[in-house]
Amino acid sequence: MKNFYNLITLLLSLTFITLMVSCSENNEDVITDAQIFEGNWKVSFYLVDGKKIIKTDDNTWPDVNNGDVTIGFSLPGENGEGQISGRSVLNQFNGSYTLKENKSITFAVISTLALDPEWGSLFSIEEVNKYDYKNNQLILYHNDDDAIVLDRN
Repeated sequence: MKNFYNLITLLLSLTFITLMVSCSENNEDVITDAQIFEGNWKVSFYLVDGKKIIKTDDNTWPDVNNGDVTIGFSLPGENGEGQISGRSVLNQFNGSYTLKENKSITFAVISTLALDPEWGSLFSIEEVNKYDYKNNQLILYHNDDDAIVLDRN
């Protein structure tokens, strides 16, 4: 009977160890919100009043920056602050961003003031207050109905 209890104790211990090892987190594979931002992105589409607006030859100028709106994010530091730079078709911008709790974000940017086509003028990063990352896309929200959706460039 004593051997039976020893066997049960050994099996339970091995099961527990196996579960602990298989459920443990490998920190090298964990991607933090800060790491998501780092790199170059391009606007894929906008959500305006809940409607999807995509880039066309009619709403941008393909011969200038390929008609694209691009943004580069540096890796934010421990305080959540990072640098940004980019181009909204004609206009260039530079500044900083700060990641906060509950996926909120703030931007402080300076920009040139040339008249952009509609595609570039829809890019209003200063109004962004929340972000999300879904299906490999970075989504920058102005409110529930308006957002800028970015893909890695």
